[in-house]
Amino acid sequence: MLPGLKRVAVIWSRDFAGNSAIFGAIRAAAPAHRIELFPRLIRGADDLTSAFDDAKASGAQAAIFMTDNALAGRRKEVAALALARHLPSIHSFDIEVEDGGLMSYGPDLDESYRRAAALADAILKGARPADLPVEEPTRFTLAVNLKTAAALNVMVSPAILVRADKVIE
Repeated sequence: MLPGLKRVAVIWSRDFAGNSAIFGAIRAAAPAHRIELFPRLIRGADDLTSAFDDAKASGAQAAIFMTDNALAGRRKEVAALALARHLPSIHSFDIEVEDGGLMSYGPDLDESYRRAAALADAILKGARPADLPVEEPTRFTLAVNLKTAAALNVMVSPAILVRADKVIE
């Protein structure tokens, strides 16, 4: 979607379990794609504006935003900050795209919630939590917001639209 992309900001918090491992995977993958990263740790909602300002000042051409529980309610603000700085953004969850982010690729939350309910049901029926298997997500969703793409003057290829599970118009 972004030909010529060379520098990407990764805006993230260590407070969310798993973000460090995800950032490590992003850092490991970047050189193979000739992408330079600008990592920007955030400490909470008060740090959002300066994080996006720093990302733009670093020369980033796009942003990966790794949300955490404390910032989940600030999705619209995050999307607006990225848009105001003309930073196409990719997120972890499709709900962030519904609230204005450009795109997301991540676990299907509906499936995760169904699995959590099934595990809770098993525990309520007497299963010992220690005996239950650890489950990883099995279904991932790709979502694209065409309104945001148009505002950023980003062309979304038909190949991406065909693969998208959700297209917000």
